[in-house]
Amino acid sequence: FQEIVASKPINMRASIFLCLLICSPALATYADICIDKTNDTDLAGFLNNLYEKYGPETSMVHETITNDFTCDYISPSASVPTSVHALRPGDIKIVAALGDSLSAANGAGATTITEVALQYRGLAFSIGGGYLGGSNSVKSHFSVPNALKFYNSNITGYATGIAKYEVNNFLGKAHLDFAIPGSKSRKMYNESIALVAEMQSNSDYNFEDDWKLITLFIGGNNLCQYCVEYDLDTPSAYVADIQKALDYLHDNVPKAFVNVLTVMEIDQIVALGNDQSTCYDAHQCMCYCAMRNDIDYLLELQNINGRYQSELTELIQSGRYDTREDFTAVIQPFLQSTAAPTKDDGTKDLTYFAPDCFHFSKKGHNYAGEALWNNMFERVCEKSVSWVLGEKLVCPTEENPYLYTYQNSGC
Repeated sequence: FQEIVASKPINMRASIFLCLLICSPALATYADICIDKTNDTDLAGFLNNLYEKYGPETSMVHETITNDFTCDYISPSASVPTSVHALRPGDIKIVAALGDSLSAANGAGATTITEVALQYRGLAFSIGGGYLGGSNSVKSHFSVPNALKFYNSNITGYATGIAKYEVNNFLGKAHLDFAIPGSKSRKMYNESIALVAEMQSNSDYNFEDDWKLITLFIGGNNLCQYCVEYDLDTPSAYVADIQKALDYLHDNVPKAFVNVLTVMEIDQIVALGNDQSTCYDAHQCMCYCAMRNDIDYLLELQNINGRYQSELTELIQSGRYDTREDFTAVIQPFLQSTAAPTKDDGTKDLTYFAPDCFHFSKKGHNYAGEALWNNMFERVCEKSVSWVLGEKLVCPTEENPYLYTYQNSGC
C-alpha cells in the first residue's frame, strides 16, 4: 500500500490518506484527533490510551532550575516613548501571544503522557508569568514576562497556571495568551481579532496608551500535516495567513512591538524518542507527515520547512510593518537552526521535552524563554539562529537600552 501511495502525486496522496482515516470506521476517531488537534477532549483520551497501553514509559520528574539572571536594572523611559524604536523593557506594560500548543505550553508541567493534554500556560516561554513552586520569578523560571517583571513589576496580560484560553478559574488564567492547541497559520487572523477585542474591551488594559509586546509563533502543525492539506499549507499560503493576521494588528493596534518567530526544523522534533513506543505512537498522531518512511518526501518537507522560514523573513524584512512610528514586527529566529539538545553520550536529552517527546517541558520553556530574550536584544544582523544552551545572557544597558528593530540596529 505504501508503494502505491508513494507513486501518486502529493495532493492525491493526501486524499488517499484522508480516505484511509475517515472512510475506515476503525480509524475514524484517530482521524478526528490527528487531523483536527484542536479538540482537546479527544486528544486527552488518545493520550490516556497511550498511558494505559505503555504505562509510565516516558514519565518524568522535573528538575529544579535556578537561573543566573545577570542583567542590571535600567529604568523605563522618563516619559512614555512615542517611537517603537526607542522602547526599553520597562516601557512594556502589556504582553500577549498568538500561536498553537507550544505557546499554550501543552505538557510543560506534565509528569506522564496523559497530562500533555493540559495547557500549562503559566510556564509558556513567551507569555507565561506564574505557576506552582515560585515560577513567577525569572530566577526560578525564565519566561519573557518573568524577565520583564525585573524592569516593570506591573506588566499585565501574562498567563498563569493551567488554563484554556477561554476558561479562567482557580487553576489558572490565560489572560492574553490566545494560542489555541492544534492551530495552523490560517487561525492567526481569528486569534488576532479575538486578542484585539479583549484588549479593547477589558479595563485591565490601557489599549490606547500602553506599549504592548505580542509574540506570534506558528507553523509546526502546518508542517506536521503538510501531506494531508498540501494546498492549504504551501509556503505562499503559510506566509499569506500570517500577513493577514499582522496586517490586522498593524491596522488596529497602537504602540506594539511584535515578535515573529520562525518555525523550527520539524525533523529534529519527530526524531526524538522514537525508540520509545509511547513517543513513537504520539508522533504518528501529532506529526504524521514528518514520520513517513519516504526519503523523497522528507527531502521535500525539509525544503518546505526552509521556505517557511525564508519567505516569512522576507515578509517581515520588507518594511510592510514599519510604516508607523509606534508599530513594528521583528523576526526572532532562535529556533530556525536549533538542534535537539544532547547528553554527554550523544543521545537526545529528553528532559527538555514533555512526556510525548514533542512539546517543550518546563525546562525546555525555561531555555526557550532565555533564547527569545537574547534575540530581542540582539541587533537584527547579529541574531542567533539556534538555541545554544548555557549561552551568555544578552542584556539591555543604559548605552544600548532598546529592543532592537530594523531601524535602530545600525546594520
